Amino acid sequence: MDTLTRIKTLENELIHSKGPTIYELANSLNRSHSYLCRISSTTEELPFPLEIALPAMKLKKNYNLLRFMALECGFALVKVPKPVRTRGEETEMVSHYQTLAAETVRELLNFLANPERKGYEKVTGLLNGMVSESISVRLYIDKKASPQLELGI
Repeated sequence: MDTLTRIKTLENELIHSKGPTIYELANSLNRSHSYLCRISSTTEELPFPLEIALPAMKLKKNYNLLRFMALECGFALVKVPKPVRTRGEETEMVSHYQTLAAETVRELLNFLANPERKGYEKVTGLLNGMVSESISVRLYIDKKASPQLELGI
């Protein structure tokens, strides 16, 4: 599937996916539902404006289009998770990170031994999870280290 067809498919998926109905979405975006249907149609060549795409993604909580555009441009897109707050959660964070890393490596080795579509989807999901978890850990250690760094310790 070429890039433009994939983009149109993702736009259609965004407008017609779960969440608010197309009528509710049209009302929120101050557009008609027929306009949203036309611009998201895979058979129409109408542009899908960012003024509609961004609010629609937020309302539907569907960021597949944004994720695809980022990957096409060579960027990784991950949602930044909330940072850990208590000492007890630190241990949980480390344990979860270690478990996720071990599972990711295991699935990566399985995929490399037997490359199949199902394995590919599983390993890419786990790799994305690792990136997200790594960012979360990084935000936490930055927060924890900031008082010491400010004092020059």
